[in-house]
Amino acid sequence: MAALVVILALAAGGWQELRTRQDHHDFPPTGRLIQVCDGEIHLHCIGSGNRTVVVSGGTGVLSLQWSRVQRDLARNARVCTWDRPGFAWSSPASGPQTAGHAAEVLHAALHAAGENGPYVLVGESYGGYVVRIFQNRHSDEVSGIVLVDSAHERQWDEIPEAKALLVDVIPKLKAAVWLSRFGLLRWNIPDHGLDLPPDVRPALMAFQAHTATIKAALAEIDGVFESARQVLNTREIGSLPLVVVSAGRSFQKFLPNGDPAQLRQMNEKWMLMQNDLCKLSSNCVHLVEPNATHGIAREKPDFVAAAVRRVLELVAAHRLAAAQR
Repeated sequence: MAALVVILALAAGGWQELRTRQDHHDFPPTGRLIQVCDGEIHLHCIGSGNRTVVVSGGTGVLSLQWSRVQRDLARNARVCTWDRPGFAWSSPASGPQTAGHAAEVLHAALHAAGENGPYVLVGESYGGYVVRIFQNRHSDEVSGIVLVDSAHERQWDEIPEAKALLVDVIPKLKAAVWLSRFGLLRWNIPDHGLDLPPDVRPALMAFQAHTATIKAALAEIDGVFESARQVLNTREIGSLPLVVVSAGRSFQKFLPNGDPAQLRQMNEKWMLMQNDLCKLSSNCVHLVEPNATHGIAREKPDFVAAAVRRVLELVAAHRLAAAQR
């Protein structure tokens, strides 16, 4: 019996490896693979304009999941999405990943690809950490920022329920890594991308079942408290144009059937932290979608795209005012 289990496990593992290779053959990169020190990074840039918008998604979010917003904005701007190490077509992550490391990988990839600044940086959730550190280290290359229901550096202390949710997901991800090695996750894909353009759905579904994807998400979670400390050491951004986009029902994303009173309290604390993010700049606009959850970029893509266009307007006005001084 034990021998049979071993044979079945080896067969399942081999099948998963073949399927993973086949996925990479069937779904070639939507953008370019850029060589950086960590390996290859997938960078997808479309559209044109005098400002380049660069989107960093949340933990576990693939560039494909921003395709609706990206295509909308690309009608009148240059828009780049990318996959951090381990996600989609980017080379696998090794060890815990931090937002500071991701910021440097992104900076290197943009320059290697010839996508020159100044950039308007868009950071969703954990991606908010990435873009804030990027701006802090390369301020002369950033002309504006959009924070989309962004993580806050103090949220893990001030919203203990959020920390508990994070801690709770770690063993689940570790189990998912093990299951993915035998192809078992291919039968239970969580996100079919029905709200996204049809041409991106098959690749999105395939990559969710890859071991590298789950390990990358786990690596970012392993490094998230260090990432928060890195952000804590950044400076305020003066009058740099900033748009903060916030979801009024953020935690319903994670606790759809949670206790209403607890959710209300959590969301109120979250909104206080979102207000705090707007204080980073003296030139900030705070946009709130009261009915959205933490998945606002997917739930309200038009709202998020409009927020990016708003920061582009602020950038143009900021540049004009600077020229007149």
